Amino acid sequence: MIITIYAKPNARENKIVWVDEDTVQIWITAGPEKGKANKELVDFLAKTWGIAKNDIQITRGLLAKIKQITIPESCREKIILHQKNSYLGCFLTSLYSGTGSRPPGENG
Repeated sequence: MIITIYAKPNARENKIVWVDEDTVQIWITAGPEKGKANKELVDFLAKTWGIAKNDIQITRGLLAKIKQITIPESCREKIILHQKNSYLGCFLTSLYSGTGSRPPGENG
């Protein structure tokens, strides 16, 4: 499984936002010097997705903000579950904040 990452180092907090099914935008608090951001990126993804750190390989963009990571197919289910939960959370947040659309027939 290959995932494209748009990394943003020197962030206030670590967070991840899915852009589409195989692309994420990730904010990392570590700076990009001496590989600190890459290490924190792998640590953060492993913890967030519940997979081993050594299952995450940065295959492109080691020194760039746009990266590609490769993850074994055996981890696919955990990542898809995280992705679906993220989309659901975004939908519920927009729904309850008044920016989401109402179901047909509800004029609330």
